[in-house]
Parts: sequence; structure tokens; C-alpha cells
Amino acid sequence: MANYNFKISYVKGSENARADALSRKPEYQENKSYESYAIFKKEGESLVYNAPQLAATHILEDNHLRIKIQSHYDKDATAIRIRKTIEPGFTIENETIYFHGKVYIPSQMTKEFVTEQHGLPAHGHQGIARTFARIREISYFPRMRTIVEEVVGNCDTCIRNKSSRHAPYGQLQTPDMPSQPWKSITWDFVVKLPLSKDPTTGIEYDAILNVVDRLTKFAYMIPFKETWDAEQLAYVFLRGIVSIHGVPDEIISDRDKLFTSKFWTTLLALMGIKRKLSTSFHPQTDGQTERTNQTMEAYLRCYVNYRQDNWVELLPMAQFAYNTSETETTKITPARANFGFNPQAYKNPDTTRS
Repeated sequence: MANYNFKISYVKGSENARADALSRKPEYQENKSYESYAIFKKEGESLVYNAPQLAATHILEDNHLRIKIQSHYDKDATAIRIRKTIEPGFTIENETIYFHGKVYIPSQMTKEFVTEQHGLPAHGHQGIARTFARIREISYFPRMRTIVEEVVGNCDTCIRNKSSRHAPYGQLQTPDMPSQPWKSITWDFVVKLPLSKDPTTGIEYDAILNVVDRLTKFAYMIPFKETWDAEQLAYVFLRGIVSIHGVPDEIISDRDKLFTSKFWTTLLALMGIKRKLSTSFHPQTDGQTERTNQTMEAYLRCYVNYRQDNWVELLPMAQFAYNTSETETTKITPARANFGFNPQAYKNPDTTRS
């Protein structure tokens, strides 16, 4: 802070809408007990959790609920046993049974209790984890998590009003695997990158085109410019892919404007390449390239300079590192799957003969 020239001014509490936690500590307020605010309270030489007892007392402010809980004790085996002989962890206060400071709910009304707590406006019909956390804080009964899952999972209000977050219905439809390398490829752009100049040509790039062979997982990481159109894309494709591996049978990609342009569509048709576009807002269709993008981006973040403008120089080694690393699916490196051997990254001086 010594590098900054600042001035400290007093602000009245009534005018300080953004007061920090220290200036609002309970012990600084008049007629307020610090003990009532504490999460932990001191008992003897140890600290005990203070919130559960407060929360448990709060739910029993509803006299109707308290009477209902007590009325079920005569039918609950655990409650009958505890009333006869107090077991460790259990206490009885005002005819209500507690377990470590939390209200014991009889087995006959556990689902009713969870349903009521789940639907309270203050609890907001939240999901399983949050409902379980709330109920665990104020009450105790066996199989709590299982009962919460059952009640919340079958809540009619939640089913009608909440968005579905499960996996899509139906079977997973995966593209057929090619029988040869470079017969089926995927590609995708990584865009909005800081400008980076190629040290040999002086061209500044702001995007990367990743091209991945679906069979061997071999990838090309090609610098690109967002201002380039479909004609430039065609040249990059012919120079970087077709000139080495030939024309693929199909290309899987997202719906980028270059991939859907009239020029590109006509070119693919003339070359006999089948185009497969992913469904809108469903990047899983081209998940292979999306995953390659993540690996490449992680590599660049590890080695890029402070200004983040030298990533073009790093791409060749990023591509080499990726293609010489064993993949989880094939158990071999993409380079070995393509060339039959794994290129060396460094030469051992001891094996070099003069």
C-alpha cells in the first residue's frame, strides 16, 4: 500500500452502506450478546457448535409442529426406548427428544417433515443437496439422505417448474469410426486471442485452427486470422492437410460462418468431402477437438510470456508435445499411430557418436 497515495476519512455508521465485517462485529453493538451470534460457543475447556441448537429451537416455535412431533412418539420404537432410558447423545427437553441438540423426528412423519421443510418459502424448493443440508442442521432421523432424495426427487412443484439438467433422452449417437487415418477429421477454431506475430513472416495472428484425425488423434495446430474468409481457409486446408494426408471422406465441425459459407460448401462438394455439422449449442458433437483445444490452451498458458503475444512461436512445440503423448483411448501416441514410431524430443548426448 506504500505505493499508493490515499486518504483515510471517517464515515458515519448510518451512512456507511458498505461496511466491512470488522466494523459490524456484534460485540461492538450495544445490548447485543456476542454468544448469540457465535457459531461456536465455549463449554468448559472446549468449543461446541452453537447453530444447531438455535436452529432446532427455531423450528419448534411452530407450536403445531411441536405437538405433531410429540404425538408420534408413542408409535416410534426409538422414541419409546429413549423415553424409558436416555441413551448417549439423546436428551429430552419440554417433552421433545433431541439428538446432539437436533430435534428427533419420528419415523412415521419423516417424509411429511421433509416435504414441509422443502416447500417453505424461505427454503425455496431447492435441490437434494441444499435441502439435505438444511434439514440435517435442524433435525435428526435415520436414513435422512435417502428420504430427502426420495421426497425432493418426486416433488411435483419442482418437476413442473424447474429446468431439466439430466443427460439428453435417447441413446448416444456417435459417428462411425474410420478404417484409415485421415479419412475422418474434426476441426475447430480458438478465437479472440491476443495478437501474436510469426517471427519469420511477420504476419500477426489472433486465432488457431485445430485439425484432429479421429482415428489416430493426431492434431495440427495452425495459426489463423479471424478476418480470413473461406478462400483463405481452403488454402490453409490444402497446404496443411490435403498436401500431406490427402482428401478426407468427411469433416466434422461446428456451425462457424466459414464452415457454412457458400464457397466452402461448394468446394467440399466438388472435392467429394461429406460435411457433418454439429447441432446448434451442442459442442459435444465435436468433443474430440474441443478437448484438444483445452490441452493446447493449457500448454500455452504454461509457457506464454507476460504480454501473451508469443503463442505463435509456441505452437510447434505444443503440437509436438500433444502428438507424442500417449492418449487414453488408443494407449499409444498419435505420432506412433501415424508414423509407426515416436519422434524424439531430445537427443541423449551419451548415445551420439562423433
